Amino acid sequence: MKSIFKIALPLFIILTAFSCVDNNEIKKEIEKESAKVTACYDETALADPWFKPKVNDSILISNITKFLVNDSLTVYKIAISLDGQREACKAGFCKTGRRIKALIDRTDLIKIQKIGFYELK
Repeated sequence: MKSIFKIALPLFIILTAFSCVDNNEIKKEIEKESAKVTACYDETALADPWFKPKVNDSILISNITKFLVNDSLTVYKIAISLDGQREACKAGFCKTGRRIKALIDRTDLIKIQKIGFYELK
């Protein structure tokens, strides 16, 4: 019986120590991810603050990234999707149906909202 405790107790201590390390790493990773947020902007025909006429998506993403970084925002990723609502009008402020999605620091959310972005929930 004593031999079981001699083996079981050190094994229990070692396993407990390793499980704490893993939990701390997981907790740090969750905290790091929760510090990021996705903000969306509904593209318009001509009224976007980074407006550049008739450019392809990669140049547009580059222009948007430069615009946001110049405004002191931390940008992790920019993507363009077609899941927005298109408005049937021809004015420059009409929505095209494309959405710009920016993965940013949560601390920059209020600042990016002033430009016209909103938080994707």
